Amino acid sequence: MIFKLLFEGVLMGFLASVLLGPTGILVIQRTVNQNHLSGMLSGMGAAISDTIYAGISGFSVAVIFHFIRENEVLLKTGISIILLLLGVIILFSNPDKYSQKEINSSKNYFKNFITTFLVAASNPLIMFVHLSLFAVFGIALDIKNPAGALVILSGFFLGALVWWFSLTGVISKFKNKISKKIFLQFNRIAGSTIILIVLGSLLFFFLN
Repeated sequence: MIFKLLFEGVLMGFLASVLLGPTGILVIQRTVNQNHLSGMLSGMGAAISDTIYAGISGFSVAVIFHFIRENEVLLKTGISIILLLLGVIILFSNPDKYSQKEINSSKNYFKNFITTFLVAASNPLIMFVHLSLFAVFGIALDIKNPAGALVILSGFFLGALVWWFSLTGVISKFKNKISKKIFLQFNRIAGSTIILIVLGSLLFFFLN
């Protein structure tokens, strides 16, 4: 039973992370512009944020739905402003600004971890994805069964880490074959993609 719950948690965490939104683009950009560890720590920040939201979703479905629906416009607008600023920063950033000393500093690694965590945490609407996954797998977290909930959420976190570590590992393996000019173009593409995703999402939201 425990292994079944753990496996389902891993699968949910992996599937929730595969959806490459702005957070995913940020993790890829960090891996390309800096190094594998920067990407991994950024992915870990996203994984922790997703796991926290998964726990909230699993325990408080009705309350969460009510809160999000009551504050949907405010949440969507606030999140969009944060992500648009992030997109603009990436769009105009230059990979040459990173020296090897800066990249390998513990301060920079912590910054990568915490900023990605905050970007992921600024989007509580991701809980709709988590709620859908809990519904599909037929799982509900029960406060009376903390051990079962811990197993599921541990699996969720592990599944998210598997995705982020695999993604950054593949990118890091091939990045040495990429020129600095392509790094610069990637920043332009990554920043533009985040901006377009946010603007498209806002347009769709307000039209509906």
